[in-house]
Amino acid sequence: MSKGLQPMVGMKEKFVSLIHVGDLVRGFVMAATSAKASGQTYFISSSQIYGWKEVGEVSRKVIGKNAFRIKIPEAGVFAIAAVSEFFGLFSRKPVLINFEKARDMVQNYWTCDSSKAQRDFGYVQEIGLEEGVRNTIEWYRSKGWL
Repeated sequence: MSKGLQPMVGMKEKFVSLIHVGDLVRGFVMAATSAKASGQTYFISSSQIYGWKEVGEVSRKVIGKNAFRIKIPEAGVFAIAAVSEFFGLFSRKPVLINFEKARDMVQNYWTCDSSKAQRDFGYVQEIGLEEGVRNTIEWYRSKGWL
């Protein structure tokens, strides 16, 4: 996004559950201190499911840059991963994308339901998408990564 591109994997919309680390940690603490949660498994996540298009639009707004949206066919993601892994053989640095990450990227849904956590110990997402993206981008900038 900071370079003016928004890559979109596949030809149809993909969906994801997202969570800000502040909400995640708060959810962990709530689960750890809840007697009802003992021995249980929970998803701690956003209550809303986001499309990558929406995430991109919010990111563009927060970064303050227009980005050209480019759709990359799923086969293209695997081709990029193959090239990346090949050149990674000659480098000591980790590759940007590999086959494992490519398999993750082409999935239509990376979503979960946190309603059990809400029911059992009152967890609800407090940090919305725009605030979470803003906090994340500010952190990246403070580390010199953007």
